[in-house]
Amino acid sequence: MTVRIARFEIFKFCDGDKQRRESWRQLAEQCQQISNRVWQMFERWHDDNDSVEKIKTFLNDLAKWREVKGSKETKPKLDVQAVNSELAKLIYRDVSDNWPMVHARPRVLLLNRIQQGIKTRKAASGSLSGWINVLFCREGRPSFTRPVPIPFDKCNSKLLPPEGDNKNWRLEVRIEREGDGTSVVDVCELMTKKRKARSQTSFLEKIAAGTSKFCGSYLVYDKGKWFAMVCHDTPNEKQAELDADRKVTLLPGHFVPWIVVNGNRRSPRFGDGRHVVGMRRILFQQRQERQQNYRWASSSLKGHGRKKAIHGWEKLSSRWRDFVKRYNNEVTTKLVKECLADGIGTIEYIQPSGFQRDRRWLTGDDYRCGWDYFQIKTMLAQKCDRAGIKLISRQVGCERRANLEAKVG
Repeated sequence: MTVRIARFEIFKFCDGDKQRRESWRQLAEQCQQISNRVWQMFERWHDDNDSVEKIKTFLNDLAKWREVKGSKETKPKLDVQAVNSELAKLIYRDVSDNWPMVHARPRVLLLNRIQQGIKTRKAASGSLSGWINVLFCREGRPSFTRPVPIPFDKCNSKLLPPEGDNKNWRLEVRIEREGDGTSVVDVCELMTKKRKARSQTSFLEKIAAGTSKFCGSYLVYDKGKWFAMVCHDTPNEKQAELDADRKVTLLPGHFVPWIVVNGNRRSPRFGDGRHVVGMRRILFQQRQERQQNYRWASSSLKGHGRKKAIHGWEKLSSRWRDFVKRYNNEVTTKLVKECLADGIGTIEYIQPSGFQRDRRWLTGDDYRCGWDYFQIKTMLAQKCDRAGIKLISRQVGCERRANLEAKVG
């Protein structure tokens, strides 16, 4: 099973859009207050029960037990828990009395997440648990200074399919209570028709069909907008058994971006690379425009302002690196998925180097926008290790250059 998250912007509320957005904002601030309150009660309860002295006594007994080799005495056990049932009930009653406007289900989900975080917290340094270091004043407890995401799940929410062809999916949630204790039902419209959200709409269809499980999700406030982070658990597809004797070879081509060799078949793969040419052309054009602007800069600066002028060029360089990384990630992901589907257990990657690298199609004619072929090797190594596929990597170009230099010498 694989848990994934699909992010959808909340387009509008069906009843009182501006009013409900502000109400949710206040509710997120109350979740922030609840998170800080739990940590405060955690420290106060352990101080009242003298937990620090009990933990120190346990550590001393454990050190003495370890000094005696072959001791037949039983190993000391720590009787102090990070959050026991008594403290959990005390926290729930306190939160229910002080924040009655928060619906019971988000309240329970939030408390479970915070208490689980306390139990599994890792220390910044040392072998002790994180919550023990907090009690020993070796590190501070976490402080929530911003609104906390509002949790929800299938118990207090429902995904409603679109009512027409050009309609969006809707989300019905109950996360707030009125003064008399009745739940406030909010129906909001998710932005699922947007181009960037179309690929994630299929997850909602799988949840509605029952092939994917609807898990605990969150409502997140980010830069003045609300987003629904819908979590779903999708069962893994049945994969064929991997045969280590079957091998595919990936190598950059001279006239096409990539070539995949599978047995006796040698074919170009992963597109014709038109978007690579377009991105390289756009970056060249923008770089030339910015260089011309710097050339005609005012002479009153007297040479100063070079960093400010070059800052735009560095941005263009980072854009090209990000583009190369995204492209390499897509290629390696598709290749590994195809091998898993066909039962191929070995991938051979031929990495060009030297003058062989300069002749490849992806390298281009300009050395300022080259290609990171070593990144392909790193990504394949990570993904093949997770998938159980054997990776064979070798460089082409160095051996031939060494042979040429030997002949000349």
